[in-house]
This record gives sequence, C-alpha cells and structure tokens, in this order.
Amino acid sequence: MTARTASGMRGKLAAVAVSTILIVLVGLVAALLLTRPARQIADDHGMMLLVPSGSFIFGDNSADSPNPRQTLSLGSFYIDRTEVSNAEYKRFCDATGHAPPNSSDFATKPDDPVVDVSLEDAKAYAAWAGKRLPTEQEWEKAARGTDGRPYPWGQDAWTAGIPDALQPVDSFPDRRSPYGALNMAGNAFEWTSSAFPAGEAEYADMQKVLGTNSFSRRWCIIKGGSFSPHGDVFFRAFMRRGFPVDQHSAVIGFRCVRNVALPSFWLRLQSLLPR
Repeated sequence: MTARTASGMRGKLAAVAVSTILIVLVGLVAALLLTRPARQIADDHGMMLLVPSGSFIFGDNSADSPNPRQTLSLGSFYIDRTEVSNAEYKRFCDATGHAPPNSSDFATKPDDPVVDVSLEDAKAYAAWAGKRLPTEQEWEKAARGTDGRPYPWGQDAWTAGIPDALQPVDSFPDRRSPYGALNMAGNAFEWTSSAFPAGEAEYADMQKVLGTNSFSRRWCIIKGGSFSPHGDVFFRAFMRRGFPVDQHSAVIGFRCVRNVALPSFWLRLQSLLPR
C-alpha cells in the first residue's frame, strides 16, 4: 500500500466518522424536540402547568424582603393550576380515611381552597395524588416567572376590590401567574416544604395566638398571602411567613408540584454516559 493510498483511506475513514457523529447529533436534537415536556398535563386530580427549567429572579432588595435579589436556576417541574379544593381534598379523605379538616366550609363550599390543614396533612394528600409540596424557590418561580415582577400579574399592586373571604380556586383568571397558575396571591396562604428559620420571637408570638406553647419548633414557609386582614402584605411573591408544621389555620391551604418525568430514551442515554 502506497503512502498516497493509505492517506486516502484515512481521509475516507475520517469522513465516515464525521458523518456518523453528525447523524447521531441530528438524531439527538430530533429526539429532544420530540420529547419536550407538555406545557400542561391533566388527570383526575386536576390540571398542572409546566414551569420550564432555567434561571429566574428570586428575592428582592426591598427592606422587608426576607431574601436578597438573586438569580437562581431550577430544573423543570409541573405545578397545580389551582390550590387544592375542598372537593378534591374530600376525595382524598374518602379514599384513605384521612381525617377531614375542622373547617365550617369544608362540606358546604366544595370549590373553595381547602384550609385548616397541617403540613403533614398536605404532604399526605400530595403523596396520595403522586405529587409533592413545592420548595420556596419552586413556588416563587411559578408565581412570578423569570422577570422579577413582584406580583404574579405584573408590577402593580392589587389595591381595590380585594375579597375578605375565601373564593373558588378558579377565581381571578386575569391575575394568573406567567405560567397560568391561579390565586398565587390571595385566597389562602400555601404551604411549602422549605424550612422557616423561626426563633424565640416567633415562638412567643405563636404562643399568644394559640394560647399555648404546645406546638412544634419545626416551622415551614407559607407563601402567597391571603384574603384575611393584612394578608395582602404578602401578595408580593418574594414575601413569606412561617408556621409550625403540626398546626393548621383557616387561612392556610396548599397546592402541589410534580417532577417532570424524563422519557425512557433520555434515561437510557444517561445510563450510558460516564460518571
């Protein structure tokens, strides 16, 4: 074999290798486009909306913000379009034998958000529905999108016509979040799975409210404000409060999130990649 022949063969092999790599890359791009998660999904527990992966603005530099303004990145997830309703929570109680909340409206207002549920109650429902509670960061991104707006609907505060009682979970569609989630400001505060840094001052205030110090020292963050007096202070998506995980309140409900399932193609591809 002459040097010229060998050189020509190497060139052909290199061309074949490049062509193969290009075919694989085109196939991967096509597979990615074909397996993008749906923008919304629905089952017998209701509709969930996609919050795509990527960065967003978390917190704010205003004096009363608990977190400084910063850019964070999250993976994609689905969030409930609405808060969990009394009717949906009743389905859970009927199916599992879980105790219903001690709420006067639970049986009479099926479309209102379920309230008077503890963190553990909310987590039990979420597990039954194949979901989980959002973290503070997930909740905030779902509420305000990526542009740092203070309210789900934009920059302007809600100053007139704020209800003074709970409303059906599908109310106020014009105040939806950038992803389409409803009532992420107002109606009921919503549990998250993130810990709240409560201290002696918070414990003393809670003792005054409850009339006892028999409550958990483990607290979690609640978000979104409520239609109770002064609840609108917390309509801004970066605001938060904390509450003991073993307690419940007539102004605290919840909604759930679900991880975006990777298609089997990508799971197989991940297993082949070096670790």
